[in-house]
Amino acid sequence: MAVKTFTDNTALPASDINTYLNNGGLVYITGGTVTNAATTNVNNCFSSTYENYRLIVHQITKSNAATVTLLRFRSGGVDNSAANYNMAMRGLYSTGGSGDVSINNATEFNTGTYTDTANLYLEVITYDIFSPFINGRTYILGQSIGYNAASLFRQGGATQYGTNSFDGFTLYPSAGTQSLKYQVYGYRMA
Repeated sequence: MAVKTFTDNTALPASDINTYLNNGGLVYITGGTVTNAATTNVNNCFSSTYENYRLIVHQITKSNAATVTLLRFRSGGVDNSAANYNMAMRGLYSTGGSGDVSINNATEFNTGTYTDTANLYLEVITYDIFSPFINGRTYILGQSIGYNAASLFRQGGATQYGTNSFDGFTLYPSAGTQSLKYQVYGYRMA
C-alpha cells in the first residue's frame, strides 16, 4: 500500500480511514492477569487470520526462588511435549558477566527469565512468534529480563521443529507458581 499524504481542510473519505485502520500494525487478540498459577494455558490465540504474532509477558513473579518460566505450544487444548524444542539466548548481566542459556531437543522452551529471589523482582518476556498456525516449524525471536544478583538481559531465538499447527501456548514456572500479565497481538498483513 502506498503512503498517502493528507492535507488540511480537505474531505477524508471513510474508505481512506478504513484502509489505514486495516493495513498495518498490531492487532490485540487476547490478554490476561494470572495470580499464583502452576500453569497458564492460552488457547485459540493463533489462527489463519495472522501469520506472525507478538507475545508480551510482564510483571512475572514466582513463589520459588531460582526458577525460570517455561513455554510450550498447544493445539486443541493439549500441550505439545515432544522433545523438539531448541533455543539459544545470549545473556549479559548488568555487572558485565555472561548469562547465556541454550537447550537442544527439550520438551519446552526456557524463556530466558530467571529470578534469584521469589516474589521480589519483576521479569519480562517479549517474543515474536513466526507461523505457529502453519503445519511446519515455528520460530521465535525475542528477549527477556530477569535478576540474579544483578539485572540479567537475554536475547536470542528458538525453534519448535515439529510439523504441527499450534493454536495456543502454555507458560509455567520450573517449580512452584507464578503471577504475570500477558498480551498476544497479531501482525497485520498489508
